[in-house]
Amino acid sequence: MRRSVSIADHRSTARVSRPAAGCALALLVAVALSVCAGAPASRFVESPGVPVRVELSYGGTLHGELVGYEDGALVVDHALPKSEHLEVVRRDGTDIVYVSGVAIGTAVEIRDFDVVVREKLMSSEIADARVKTDTYLGWGTAVAAVLAFLLVKLLEDV
Repeated sequence: MRRSVSIADHRSTARVSRPAAGCALALLVAVALSVCAGAPASRFVESPGVPVRVELSYGGTLHGELVGYEDGALVVDHALPKSEHLEVVRRDGTDIVYVSGVAIGTAVEIRDFDVVVREKLMSSEIADARVKTDTYLGWGTAVAAVLAFLLVKLLEDV
């Protein structure tokens, strides 16, 4: 259904139909949700738990959980099995983990068979790092897609 534009006294007054107002509102909401959905997220997750595999430049691979990025270094929590080469020493209230006499990080958790170590890895020590990520369709993107579809259908009728 089309509405006419009335011209009176050399002024143009346009009446906006309900479908056109609905289209404008749907378009505004879809654009707002699309911008929110497309906004960049933080570089890393705030809490530990993102699986990571790091290949070290001097050989070897480290599997653990990515904690963050701090002072130019990746911070990774990983488990080391207890052995005669592993030693945990408490200094100034912090449990420092030594392997063969070399400090490698701080102890996060000491368990029966292993020790969870928080280690900072500088970029020079890292040959390759792979972080496991999941792709998902967020609610903002889904709502924006539905509104965009409805907007197209509404514009076809106008």
